[in-house]
Amino acid sequence: MKYLILILVMLSLLVGCNNDSSTNPENQSYDSFDDLDIPDNFNYVTTNTIELDIWSGLKSTVVITDNEGTEYFSSLTSDTGNMSRTITIPSTVSELRFNYLDEDYSYAINPSTSTLEVDLYTVLEDDEKGPSYNRHRSRVIPILEGIIHEDDGTITAHWGYNNQHSTTKSESIGGKNKFSGRGLTAPDDDQGQPTTFLPGRQVDVFNMNFTPDGNHEIKWKVDIGGKVEAKAKASSPEMPEIDNDGDGVIDEDDTYPNDEYRAYDVFYPSEDTYGTLAYEDLWPALGDYDFNDLVVKYNFKEVHNAYNEVVDIIGSLKLVAIGASKQNGFFIQLPFFVEDVTLVESNIEGAAISMEIISYDELAILQVFNNSNDVIQLNGDFMNTVEAEQTYPEVEMTFTINVSNSDEISDLLFTAPYNPYITIDHDITREVHLPGLPPTMSADTSIFGSADDATDIDNGYYYKTAEGIPWALNVSTSIAHSIEHADIIKAYPNFIQWVQSNGTNNLDWFNFPVNEKIYKNLNK
Repeated sequence: MKYLILILVMLSLLVGCNNDSSTNPENQSYDSFDDLDIPDNFNYVTTNTIELDIWSGLKSTVVITDNEGTEYFSSLTSDTGNMSRTITIPSTVSELRFNYLDEDYSYAINPSTSTLEVDLYTVLEDDEKGPSYNRHRSRVIPILEGIIHEDDGTITAHWGYNNQHSTTKSESIGGKNKFSGRGLTAPDDDQGQPTTFLPGRQVDVFNMNFTPDGNHEIKWKVDIGGKVEAKAKASSPEMPEIDNDGDGVIDEDDTYPNDEYRAYDVFYPSEDTYGTLAYEDLWPALGDYDFNDLVVKYNFKEVHNAYNEVVDIIGSLKLVAIGASKQNGFFIQLPFFVEDVTLVESNIEGAAISMEIISYDELAILQVFNNSNDVIQLNGDFMNTVEAEQTYPEVEMTFTINVSNSDEISDLLFTAPYNPYITIDHDITREVHLPGLPPTMSADTSIFGSADDATDIDNGYYYKTAEGIPWALNVSTSIAHSIEHADIIKAYPNFIQWVQSNGTNNLDWFNFPVNEKIYKNLNK
């Protein structure tokens, strides 16, 4: 019996050892980036690229924001009120808001899918929850065209509809075609609305009067293929909607109301946010993983026309750190043909050089600088990576580019921040790009696969080791970079779980630095 007890005790000790929390990856201690177990094809992206499939009833502007009001995109829907767009947002954003015709619609982001289906009209709850609900089935969508405030205090509301069916539909006045709400001049279901609905978008079909009662709404409900309603109230958009430049975007929504070639400003990462690009320059060999050999912060404003094509790019860059003795260059490959791109103006603060548009194939490349020594003289120091040394002010760099011929945004090869890269020691054939992004035609392809690099052009594997370690990082917000020789996993410990979870955990890893491991003098 004593032997049996001894065996049971030993077994329990063994089980206890096997359940030791130290075997849990979340509790393990790592000395270096190269100790991590990196998932296959992980590209260190701190953003989500989402395919939007938007259904609505009326051609109008959609403004897309997060819950805090940070705007990510504005665009005009088609004549039938539909829109398919690709947008890029920070991966920390869990919900998007769509403002359309002064109404807000909220949709949660599902991290397991890259597609978001959005209905910008009010599908009534009892219909939406029904077992036969299908967002793609055809409906007759009632539409408020706008209101007019009359001198007697009443409001005239103008209405139309969009019959998504291919044939004429009919519905008599009553439960499936009725008005309701406080303030109706004629207090019944019949407000002069049609009972026959022609196919397609029908504009300003009828109007009716109501007396505003505070902020209460009147509603027109139509149930032909599905229950949908439109609303009118005292604060609804007024008629007529003015479009001075005739581009299809009403002046109220048009950032450039007198310019038919420009309509919206779209910022990346957002209007008041800078992203961070951080590079290692020992490629194709690995370095010390501090990602501070060259650090550039960026903000891009794209001017779009009514067709969602890029017309201008206004860039603001900041050279923040140089933790290297090499004289590296910084370039941005753009997704436009070189003959369609004009550098309107550029400025590098305190430098005698100017930016240039160059090309090695068909695509335009913005050469910001080919040699960091032409931008700032460091007198033997590194720039802002050793806190005991001199602190240098960030170098402000700005440019404006005009694009004479652009594809629609969703069809571009890459979107902001485009394809930014460094060249090592002002050698234009030695390029270092973000993981997963291709080299230009200038790159010396004989270097690929040498030393620690495992780039495989044929299989689209770029600028990572066989284990998945990159030489560059892009973070969609402004972060403090590591001090000299501080491995990024020591400066940002939550980076570990973000990487090893394939980007699903610790999405905000960059918000939790270790103060002793980051360069803080710039923030004092």
